[in-house]
Amino acid sequence: MAPRLEVVSSVRRRAAASTTYFYVDSLEYLRRGGRIGTAAAMLGSALAVKPLLTVVDGEIRPYERVRTESKALTRLEELSVEALARVGTLNGAVDVAVHHLDNLDGARRLVDRLSAEVRAGDVVISEVSAVLGVHVGPGTVGIVVSPRVVNRRGWPSWCAALSPRSSGLRALSTDSSAPVRHQVAIP
Repeated sequence: MAPRLEVVSSVRRRAAASTTYFYVDSLEYLRRGGRIGTAAAMLGSALAVKPLLTVVDGEIRPYERVRTESKALTRLEELSVEALARVGTLNGAVDVAVHHLDNLDGARRLVDRLSAEVRAGDVVISEVSAVLGVHVGPGTVGIVVSPRVVNRRGWPSWCAALSPRSSGLRALSTDSSAPVRHQVAIP
């Protein structure tokens, strides 16, 4: 398979295998975006409802509702542990990304709780972009559990595209006539 097609295929497989959950701290931004009505936003805010949302086939869908930030973080942890148990790759490596918008403390608490569960792979904390933040508002915390996708050689697919023995490096370089000077250490 051509290196570019292999990378695209790898990204699509990884996205399809990933699990995403997040909660919004305030229903106001969902109301402003037309996702929920004014009455639902007012009632939900009065009851301290934190909707848990998920991404299925590229669409954001409601998953369940909890009350309080503490319960939302606990439920995100439970869902993450379940997702970690479900995923399995040839090398067993799973990457976890905890995303937040102006809620670094909540993201760190979630990472601390999950660090023992992720045995192979990376756990990163990232702030969501302004484009997404406009829709979810400050206080949002989310998690993505993504198994590493491996190719037929048992390497993560991006390693095959960057292998010095493949023509992929030249295709990914800005100057295709330039000699390749970088090598990727493959564990």
